[in-house]
Amino acid sequence: MATIMLIGASGQLGCDLKEALLYHNHSLIALTRDELDVTQKYVVDAVIQKSKVDLVINASAYTNVEQAEDDKEQAFLVNATAAQNIAKACRAVDIPLIHISTDYVFYKGSGPHAENDETCSLSVYGQSKLEGEGLILQEHNKAIIIRTSWLFGRYGNNFVKTMLKLSQSRDNVSVVCDQYGSPTPAHALAEAIVKMLDKIFAQDFNEYGIYHYSGMPYCNWADFARDIMYRAYNAHFCEKEVEVFDINSDEFKCKAKRPLDSRLSCERIKQVFDIDMPFWQDYIKEIIDYESTIS
Repeated sequence: MATIMLIGASGQLGCDLKEALLYHNHSLIALTRDELDVTQKYVVDAVIQKSKVDLVINASAYTNVEQAEDDKEQAFLVNATAAQNIAKACRAVDIPLIHISTDYVFYKGSGPHAENDETCSLSVYGQSKLEGEGLILQEHNKAIIIRTSWLFGRYGNNFVKTMLKLSQSRDNVSVVCDQYGSPTPAHALAEAIVKMLDKIFAQDFNEYGIYHYSGMPYCNWADFARDIMYRAYNAHFCEKEVEVFDINSDEFKCKAKRPLDSRLSCERIKQVFDIDMPFWQDYIKEIIDYESTIS
């Protein structure tokens, strides 16, 4: 098995990746934000060169979409400059890099968006992630960028966990109904990345570049919330099924501009790696069960 360096090991996806890599018997160097400052190029260079790993997965990111609007410099430092640092370090020792990106790189046009569709973002978060993508592809010809969307899992903060918390204290919630996309289970994405490794390490592999991976079916945020509330009630996580009211984006006051249609086309990852998209409903119970043990 390969030796993998996982950067961002304590994040939402990082925690699931750590479990998946170890389960599939890969040797793992898992680094948290406190253990590796990705914004310091000389530190990144030294750590990657010294480790002698076979591949790096970068799951680190500045992900607070609202806060990024007021903290633009730090968002670009982590999502763009640090991504460039990692790509340069991987190129120097000639190892592949897998980098996680986002559906927020899209704003204009309707989905499902293919990897080569025109990108545009009106949020600092999306702009910083998009710049990071460009810098990685400019620096390293053995990089894979995986754009994903509406990520949720057992770890960290996410929409599913927020709705589950509200299900225990509210009779109703208001959720936007005019933003469409694809909920993606972090557990499923982690398993997909592990599956990709076998082909990446094949001698003749040369299919680097951008890929999309997201759950199915497509939905809007309000319908996503309804499904969560329904499953929470039926699992006896809450005493009543919370009603979800539809609102439009202009009624939801926020600083960052969200994509109205960030549905992703995932045909390329299916064709190259034989990876099917997960049904996100199948993973809600996993989160409910996990939250039940800690609540």
